[in-house]
Amino acid sequence: MRLFFALTFDASAKAKIRQAQEILAQKRSSGRKTRASNFHITLAFIGEATHEEMNKLVRILQQVITRCEYVVVDHYGSFRQSSGQLAWLGISENPELGRLQNELRHKLTKNGFITESHKYFPHITIARHVDRHVRLDQLPIISLHLPINSIALMESKFVGGKLVYHVIDELLC
Repeated sequence: MRLFFALTFDASAKAKIRQAQEILAQKRSSGRKTRASNFHITLAFIGEATHEEMNKLVRILQQVITRCEYVVVDHYGSFRQSSGQLAWLGISENPELGRLQNELRHKLTKNGFITESHKYFPHITIARHVDRHVRLDQLPIISLHLPINSIALMESKFVGGKLVYHVIDELLC
């Protein structure tokens, strides 16, 4: 199973993210919108894990002390993909989020899990395979204050040809 840790949102926060996603859609960009049920902020990507490792990850989650009560989205951005760009909403600087991610990464490393070595860049993916000509950094945005619902261990899988994120365990914020 393919696992990751993430911050999740409630329905009202997802509705706000959807509104920001619609601004991109108005630019007549092609691409595949992220379904609202999949909106999240990745804290740590684990990758393929056994059932035994999943149980260990649940125990690590239950030991997390730091909480993140909210994030503020204040810009659009993108990562290049082979077929276009991945569009995301950027999170403004948030020391609480940084502490949470560092605590989790430390616990994972201490327990033998390999974590990504690149700089942490929190974001919410809103679309994949967006036309490269769309200048996401120039789209207007009103800062969105988004409350965090939970810190979750999640599974990524395809169901009926669609990417689905399933919560395995979570700590409510």
